[in-house]
Amino acid sequence: MISKNKVKEYRKLRGFTQEMLSSESGISLRTVQRIEKGTTQGSPHTLQSLSKALGVLNQDLLLKEESTKLTKEELTKLKAINFSVFCVIIIPLGNLIFPSILYWKYNLTKSINLMGRKIISFQIIWTFSSLFMLLISPFLRHPMNSLFGNEIFTAAKMPLLMYVVLVAFNVLITIKTASTINRKENIPSFIPNIL
Repeated sequence: MISKNKVKEYRKLRGFTQEMLSSESGISLRTVQRIEKGTTQGSPHTLQSLSKALGVLNQDLLLKEESTKLTKEELTKLKAINFSVFCVIIIPLGNLIFPSILYWKYNLTKSINLMGRKIISFQIIWTFSSLFMLLISPFLRHPMNSLFGNEIFTAAKMPLLMYVVLVAFNVLITIKTASTINRKENIPSFIPNIL
């Protein structure tokens, strides 16, 4: 069954209106509206067309029932994978190394496999984005100083400030993911699965 919330979320992420999604997918506007209202389940052809238009996998648009069937042991393992991300605060790239080790150790069930890959996928994206931001941070010093009107950010302070902001963002996403796991829900769909 196609998830109305996921279709709407991916549509908004792509910046599509319902009309644009209808045009891009070849599905009638009325069908798109019915799916987003939850009044129709959608056919396999509709699922294929929508996922292609939104640039996601078919399973990304489906309701996931296995998330509510997590055992206590699976919850504990997923929390361990998720919270091992905090190693980045002490060890560079620890947010990739330790969750990956735990993922390969605990990768026994479908739910751990799916959610663990999403956790690691986000960390890969965060790591590459952070490296890019740290590389350009010295070039942001002058615009930031102009914004505040004086020489607050020096060449040495700017990368450190950028790193603190990026780690804080990672910590917030990790805490959000932990609360999602506690509620036995799927990891937020805005996190792409690149593994």
